[in-house]
Amino acid sequence: MLLVERVSGNPLASRKPLAAENLNDVGLVEWIKQAVGELPSYGYRRVWELLRRQRELQAKPPINMGRVYSMMRDNDLLLEQQGLSVRIVWSPQSAAAFR
Repeated sequence: MLLVERVSGNPLASRKPLAAENLNDVGLVEWIKQAVGELPSYGYRRVWELLRRQRELQAKPPINMGRVYSMMRDNDLLLEQQGLSVRIVWSPQSAAAFR
């Protein structure tokens, strides 16, 4: 009976409201754009590390790496992926395996 009441109740009522900082990513996106502008070879991991250090010095809570990735992806700030290089080695031993 208790399980039925929990499922049928409002699941959002027990959640904490989002922090104001989570609702306003504009400042973070601007900071990321500035960092990428100064260091265009930095990917999301390096940008996240810079942001993490800065927030640590300002005594602010850390930011999730996935959130940085999402913000950079949504604003087209990610580096272009490099193509994979495939090296095929042909030898008499490998040729025998295909006969």
